[in-house]
Amino acid sequence: MMRFNAKELVEALTIMSKMDKGVYYRSNLVFLRTQDGITELLGTNGLVEVITEFHTDGDDDRIAVNKRSLLNAVKQVGKGSEVVTIFGGYDNIRVGGLKLKTELVDVDRLTSKNISTLKFSVKEFATALAHVVYAAKESHSSRDVIHIVGGRTFYACDSCRLAKYEAMTTYDLPEEVCLSGSAARLLIEAVRILKGTAGEIGITDEMIVVRLGRYTIGMKKEQCALPAYESVLAQEHRTIVYVKAKEMINALEQIKKIDKMRFIHIEIDPDNTETIRLFSRDIDGSIGLLIDVPAVFDNKENEKVSKSFNIQYLLDALKPVGKELITLCDPGEDKGWIDIVWNGYRAMIMGAVLT
Repeated sequence: MMRFNAKELVEALTIMSKMDKGVYYRSNLVFLRTQDGITELLGTNGLVEVITEFHTDGDDDRIAVNKRSLLNAVKQVGKGSEVVTIFGGYDNIRVGGLKLKTELVDVDRLTSKNISTLKFSVKEFATALAHVVYAAKESHSSRDVIHIVGGRTFYACDSCRLAKYEAMTTYDLPEEVCLSGSAARLLIEAVRILKGTAGEIGITDEMIVVRLGRYTIGMKKEQCALPAYESVLAQEHRTIVYVKAKEMINALEQIKKIDKMRFIHIEIDPDNTETIRLFSRDIDGSIGLLIDVPAVFDNKENEKVSKSFNIQYLLDALKPVGKELITLCDPGEDKGWIDIVWNGYRAMIMGAVLT
């Protein structure tokens, strides 16, 4: 028998349910291990793991159960109750009056319990990851990884996008380290759910370990070479305008909702110094809804821009900025991308070739 605080158990299982499938084929499971009245709750996908402990006063036991099934059961039983009791059995457990099947499988921890850590702002670290994680997607030309260079410069890319972010804080990381996008997404969700800021970070040969309250989040380092990011980024822009990110986001979401088209065409005309034009385009090039977004042109001789982009790619790149004023830059007609620049953040979006 194990007795849990219902709210705390739901919180832990909710965080673990945010894991990607990763490389561990039993990533759908959560592991409960009780010894001397303390239950360790562990979830892992082989690249990242979440561990937390509960004082349950239960008998020594080891249980593996589907984490989403357990989460749903705890939510149902825990309504109006502060305590959820789990009764163990030979091949199932009972959560209140609900019966869940267990499995005879176990998994090793990725992280050890004794790791030297330093205090740091987990929220700042997660914010830095959030700026680039949208571009850390698996594709034919890239892996789902985030590169951290010099402890403060964060990079990620896929075949159509490149993101770069310069953090204010220099973290005590190796000169060059890679994390999986899966690990980054989980840490971002954990910070959001826990509303935590202060924490601790530890580094081993294979892991980056973050401790946030009673949670330990172990993130496995990825072994991969750093692409030549800086050589890809345009060093000079021929056209520069300033627009509010929120107004761009609203226009893109409106076009996407009404027309349900995948692409957006951006038209910047130096003769029209008050707006830039956004209109949806289908794969065959047909034009849909048109929206003008207020803009301010840079005090330089700008060139005309007429290019199409994936709407979702632009929305992903604008999301970390929120309501702030961004710089929308174009490197020239011969370059098939556009840049979004804001403080230490830069996102490069490749253009779409439509008929």
